[in-house]
Amino acid sequence: MAPRAPAAVDTSIQAADGRRGGKLKTRKAAAKRFNVTGSGKVTVRHAGKNHFQEKKSSKRRNKLTMKQVASDSMKDNIKGCLPYAKVK
Repeated sequence: MAPRAPAAVDTSIQAADGRRGGKLKTRKAAAKRFNVTGSGKVTVRHAGKNHFQEKKSSKRRNKLTMKQVASDSMKDNIKGCLPYAKVK
């Protein structure tokens, strides 16, 4: 007789009133693009660093290397994509 597999662990989330719900999924593409700082700000890469860099000055290219804080209009979308991130 083959050995039995261990019982599956229940990983669903249970509400205070006893109802059960499923877990929320993180959108992996968004998780790779956005970082959340300790204070809850969201940082994003600057656009325009992939190509056509000959015509850009070195000062401009260096500034494109740094991360920028995401705009307030993007925050609602980011919160929906990263449900467990502590975005303020």
